[in-house]
Amino acid sequence: MAQSNLFPDIVASAALNHYFEILPKKGKPTPGKEWSVYAAIIATRSSTSSPKHQSTSSAAVLGNDAWVVSCATGSKCTSIPASFKSTLSNIEVPQCMNDAASRCTRCCQEQIKGFVLHDSHAEILARRGLIRTLWKEIHDDLDGEEGEPRNGQIRSNCLLQRITKTSGGKSTDLCYELKTNIQLHLYISDSPCGDATIYDILSDYGKYLSEGGNVNFTGAKIIVPSECSKKRKAFESSNLTFCGNVKSSKEVDKREMSFIARERLQITSALRLKSGRSNLPAHMRCSSMSCSDKLCKWSILGLQGSGFLSCLLKNPIRLTSIVVSKDPRTDATMIGKQARSSSQLGALERALVERANKAMKILPNNLKSSLSFCMPKVYLTDIMFPQGKAASESDRRNRTAESLRKKQKSSDEIVTTQERKNKQHIPPIGISINWQICDKEKSFGRHSNVEQTVGARGVKQGKKLKKSEDLRKNISNLSRWSLFQDSLKCMVILRDKEISLDEDSMQHLNEFVTRYQSGTGSYQMAKKILSDKRLKLVKEMIFSDPASPLSLWVNSSKDNDFKCLR
Repeated sequence: MAQSNLFPDIVASAALNHYFEILPKKGKPTPGKEWSVYAAIIATRSSTSSPKHQSTSSAAVLGNDAWVVSCATGSKCTSIPASFKSTLSNIEVPQCMNDAASRCTRCCQEQIKGFVLHDSHAEILARRGLIRTLWKEIHDDLDGEEGEPRNGQIRSNCLLQRITKTSGGKSTDLCYELKTNIQLHLYISDSPCGDATIYDILSDYGKYLSEGGNVNFTGAKIIVPSECSKKRKAFESSNLTFCGNVKSSKEVDKREMSFIARERLQITSALRLKSGRSNLPAHMRCSSMSCSDKLCKWSILGLQGSGFLSCLLKNPIRLTSIVVSKDPRTDATMIGKQARSSSQLGALERALVERANKAMKILPNNLKSSLSFCMPKVYLTDIMFPQGKAASESDRRNRTAESLRKKQKSSDEIVTTQERKNKQHIPPIGISINWQICDKEKSFGRHSNVEQTVGARGVKQGKKLKKSEDLRKNISNLSRWSLFQDSLKCMVILRDKEISLDEDSMQHLNEFVTRYQSGTGSYQMAKKILSDKRLKLVKEMIFSDPASPLSLWVNSSKDNDFKCLR
């Protein structure tokens, strides 16, 4: 890739150089026949050490000091019931099962909801890879000799540093923070699905346009409040076509249920569910929020999530910038304020930053100041990912146009096989690949640290499952179960070594580790009792206040809880 002095190009170049030079060909889309979305979390080391003066200028980044922490490809999602059904249908259940096999089957049944990757979109997998990397760093710090990481990783490329958190005048509580001269950036090859994809594109791409204009059509379904259902007929005859109820927890009052719908004229700034298979019953459809919505949420709450990791961090882990490759289907001649609002960059700013700022207005000032809020800057880069969705569609259109120009064929001339292929829809590849820097020094081969998963099933690619114990062999490193195991290892070390946390966290930690070792703990229980109280309050406020643009958020985690058995 050509080098550039522009900061967004530095981030994009680091991400794409890694993709083409480090990741293997296996699992990547076939050029011209398949596409995928690629996302990478890039770390940069700046010349300034104060987090209050974060800079996204190329001059502030030390020479060639940008590296990939986590990256992934993917564009698929699945639901737990659908994946559960397709996975277990292949397993033969023996007539006479011994005690060991019986225990393994019971264990898998109680944990399988944690085995499956709900959402295999690239941005989501890249963020999960970051969380895995953070847990590995904390584990190595806790389990190794002071200053000597166990995996031999170069300490200069570690993201976290251990600090002492002051509480009640004491300076003994364990805490971590992002190193003060390191910033994190997210590169995405295409605009994230959902609200950020609603922008003007050229009329030549009619298949991807919504009705009544040149606006790119997002397949993500809009979420509408229950009040709209009272006026359902009016909505159906005007703009919205209802697709059914949002799959939600049984605890939610039916009167408070939201609905999903498809629009004729797209509505901006709305929450959406990812598109999925419409031929499945409602309870088996994917209920993952769009990537635009998740990125907006992470801008407020941080990338670390609201579980135990948040208790070990002084402040949330935030992105300094989000860099997206420019869509070649857009009109480069568009200028002016109105043109910007309907442009790709305008859509990104609206979906990721403006909605987050609006949601934060409902928070009290003391809460905002205690969490050091800082919105990421959004950029476009001219450096394209040739195997991305927009780039693949643009390339297909150009090939078709060139073929027609060369032939100058008459209306009755036979269309060649190649021309038919050029006109066909290019499908997304079903395989996702992911990579994390924390595995770099542990790999036993050049590509042994690259994992491939099947997006529609949410498990690792591998042989057909024959026995229930084979399920564990197919669990992704990025599944909730795997990440939870990473956190449990750290919990046990903290308790066994009696490393000091704040009083509440230590009490809850001891309680949960005891439950875990007795087999009575669950994933949601851990998230409930082991989380940063500030983030928990922020999350409740932005999801419940009607003034918040995130108030219709669909949370299906309670329905997908799982036991944390050893």
